[in-house]
Amino acid sequence: MNQLSTKEKIIAQSLLMFNQKGVENITTRHIAKELGISQGNLHYHYPNKNEILELLFSNMIEAFKKAESLKSRALSPENIFYSMRSNFKIMHDYRVFFQQNTVIWRRLPALKTKLQALLNQKKEEIILLVNAYKREGKFRTDISDTQIEFLADQFIFTIATWLCAKDYSLEDHSIDYYSKFLFRIWMPYLQQNEMEKWEGYLKLA
Repeated sequence: MNQLSTKEKIIAQSLLMFNQKGVENITTRHIAKELGISQGNLHYHYPNKNEILELLFSNMIEAFKKAESLKSRALSPENIFYSMRSNFKIMHDYRVFFQQNTVIWRRLPALKTKLQALLNQKKEEIILLVNAYKREGKFRTDISDTQIEFLADQFIFTIATWLCAKDYSLEDHSIDYYSKFLFRIWMPYLQQNEMEKWEGYLKLA
């Protein structure tokens, strides 16, 4: 098994500590100490904390790109749930960018624009998917374009805020719980036979 390089160790440890304690509470000195290296060694690879954050953000975007796109999948409950769960897993791994977004955007405003572009792309994918379902007769025929837009906005709102909701919940809900929560938003828009199929899948998931 290949060992992580010093650069990779710095990035992995930074993400762990940012997720646990927040960006403002962790300095490069803390990260270096946790890794048992000098601060000068860390700064040789990453001159400051902003560069670490920028690389972590790029890694997150790359993870989303590697996750199979909704547009390229068969329209089945299994594939849609898998896509939702995959995206939630990535967001949880990089939760600092959602739970600490105001802090990070203040430091790096360009990341806000990039995250907004990512969420807009997700919204477009959702609209494309819903329209494909309508063409296949799986969605109710009385669902208007305005309602589809609202459904897509519901998705984006849930995606953007679920990690904060998780923090305030009295129960320790899993990623699967929130994936199923989002999955169920589709239910009222489906034809009856399709809804029953989705309900059946949820019992097995």
